[in-house]
Amino acid sequence: MSEPSANLLSDDAFLDALLDTIIPQQGVMPSAGSLSLCATLRQQLADNPLLAGVPAALTALQAAARQRDAGGLAALDAAARTDVVAATMKRQPMLGFLPLVICVVYYQHPRVREALGEPAGAPYPRGHLIEATDESLLRKLRQR
Repeated sequence: MSEPSANLLSDDAFLDALLDTIIPQQGVMPSAGSLSLCATLRQQLADNPLLAGVPAALTALQAAARQRDAGGLAALDAAARTDVVAATMKRQPMLGFLPLVICVVYYQHPRVREALGEPAGAPYPRGHLIEATDESLLRKLRQR
């Protein structure tokens, strides 16, 4: 029997295993699961109504993982997790949105920005000059 979707979204071990599968450690770049991104990922999923189908897809993913190991996704080694995630993505198209969401959350993290040689914090407007606006371009908008 698979876990309810809400339980999977609150299961940090499951989410960290999924995060590490999507973005594993490479060189100086940390794995996504090592960055405590679960709360941020949950918030991203809750804030976007287009991702409402993701929790059900996660339930299907955990069920597929449990066919290999009763402990689910978190109990599998990296190669097995990759196989299960890839196979489940083919049957659960909503899982295809997760890499994009995870990448957005991942690349905002200060440790990732530091590993990339970027300073922490928002990249804009620091160091970027904005050219003066040509007011004549806004005339039509202001007339409306």
